Amino acid sequence: MDETILFLDMSFRSKLLLGKYTRQTSAFTKYCRKREEILSGKYSNIYLIPVEFLRDCHVLMKYPPLLKHLLLKEGADEEFVFFFLRGKSDHEFDYLFSSLDETWKCKISFIERAIQENYQTFRFLQREKQEEKEYIPKDLKLNRLVELNPEIIRYLIKIDGFDIELLKKACKKNISLLRFIPCDRDFHISVIEHNPQALKYSKDLFRNDEEIVLRAITKDKTTLQYASDSIIERVLVRKELLKYSVEDIKSLVLSGVKTKPSLFKYLPDSVKIDQEFVLKLLPNVRVFIPQSLKQSREFRMEWVKYDAKAFETCKDLELRSERQFLLNSLTTYRHTLRDAPPILKDDKEFVLECLKFPSNRLSETSERLRDDEQVVSCALMQQSSINFEYASDRLRDDKEFVMKNIELFPGMFSHISERLKKDKEIIVKYASTGKLKSLENEFMEDEGFVLDIVEKNPQLVLSFIPPIDSLFIRK
Repeated sequence: MDETILFLDMSFRSKLLLGKYTRQTSAFTKYCRKREEILSGKYSNIYLIPVEFLRDCHVLMKYPPLLKHLLLKEGADEEFVFFFLRGKSDHEFDYLFSSLDETWKCKISFIERAIQENYQTFRFLQREKQEEKEYIPKDLKLNRLVELNPEIIRYLIKIDGFDIELLKKACKKNISLLRFIPCDRDFHISVIEHNPQALKYSKDLFRNDEEIVLRAITKDKTTLQYASDSIIERVLVRKELLKYSVEDIKSLVLSGVKTKPSLFKYLPDSVKIDQEFVLKLLPNVRVFIPQSLKQSREFRMEWVKYDAKAFETCKDLELRSERQFLLNSLTTYRHTLRDAPPILKDDKEFVLECLKFPSNRLSETSERLRDDEQVVSCALMQQSSINFEYASDRLRDDKEFVMKNIELFPGMFSHISERLKKDKEIIVKYASTGKLKSLENEFMEDEGFVLDIVEKNPQLVLSFIPPIDSLFIRK
C-alpha cells in the first residue's frame, strides 16, 4: 500500500490559521517519523507502541499480536481481514479471529470465504462450538466446506463419526492430504486405485505393503520410488512382483532422482556411463557418478553447467583455466571471475559475461577494465553500491558518467569522489531517487537549491536533518 503526500503551494491570510497549520504540520511530521521507527522494527517491546498506531493496517500487519487488543466490528475493511487470514501462522490467525466481532462469524458468506482462504478457520469454529457457541450455520454443510478447502479434513478426522466419503473427496482434490489420514488400509487402497501417486503420501507401513505397492506400480511404474527400500530391491534386483525394462528403470530414475538419488545404483552399467543420460540427473547423483566418467574432460565440461562441484573438485589445472570451462561454470559456480587466470581477468568480453552474474564483482577484474565505462556500467547493473567502490578514480570523478547513471543506480553516490558529492547538479539528480536523507548545512542556506530538491521529491521535507522550517515550506 503506497501513500503519496502532496503539498499545495499556498499561504494563509490569517495568523490564527497559520499557527494552527504550523502546529498540525509539526505533529504530522512527528507522527510520520514515529511510524517509520515502528515499521522498521525499532520497538523491541511492541506493547510500548503508542495507542494511536493500533488502527494503522501496516502496523498491525507488522505486529499481529496487537490485534488481541482490538475488536473488529462488522463493516471493517474485509480485504484487510482476508489478507490476514491468508497464509498466516497459527498464532497470527488466532490473534485475528479472536479480534472479530461475533456478527462476522454468523455470516455464511464470511465463513465460506474465510475457510477458502485458510483451513484453520474450521479449527477455530470447532473450538467455539465446543464452548457452546454455534458458529457453523446448520445449512452450511461439511460437503460444501470440503469443496471450498479440502484441507479442513485435518480437523474432520478428529470428529467422531466423520464421513469416509468426505475424506475420499478431499483426497481426490488434494492427494497430499492422505498423510493426515489415520492408518486405514482399505481407505489407502481405494485412494491409490484412483491415483497411484498417493503412495508418495502414504505411511511407511503402507509403503512396505506388497499389495498396496503393487497396485500403485501396476498403474504407474514411476511410483516405485515411494516404496520401501526392501520392495525396490525385490523389484529391481530380484526381479519380483512386476517386470521393469531398461526404459522403465530409466523413467523411474529420471522421475525420482531428486527425492531418492540412490535409485541411480539400479541402472544398468551401460546406462551409468551414458553421458547424455547422466547429465539429466545432475546435480543429484554426483556421488554415484562412475570414476571413468568423472575423469572425462568432455563430461566435466558439461557437468559444470549443472553442478558447482564439477569446478570445485576439478584437479586438472589446465581445464580450470580454460575459457569455455569457466564460462560454462557461471550458472553454478559463484567465484568464476575470482578463480580465472589473470589473462582472462583482462579479457573484456569474458569479464562482461561474468559480470552478468551478481556473485562476480568488479574488484576481481584487472585495473585496466575498472576504468572501462562499458565494464563498470555492466557491474553497476548488478550491485551498484559494492561495485562502484572499485571503479577507477577517474570514473568516480567523471561528472558526465555519474550524471548518466545515478538515477538508475543511486547506491553509487556513496562512492563518487568528494568533489562530486558537493556538486549541486548531482545532488538534485540523486534527490530525485528518494535516497537523499540529509543536506550539509552549507547547502541549507541556498533556498533556490533546496526548493529544487524538494520539487524533485516532496517527501524529503519530512526527513531532512535538520528539519526545514515551516515558514520556508510555504515559500
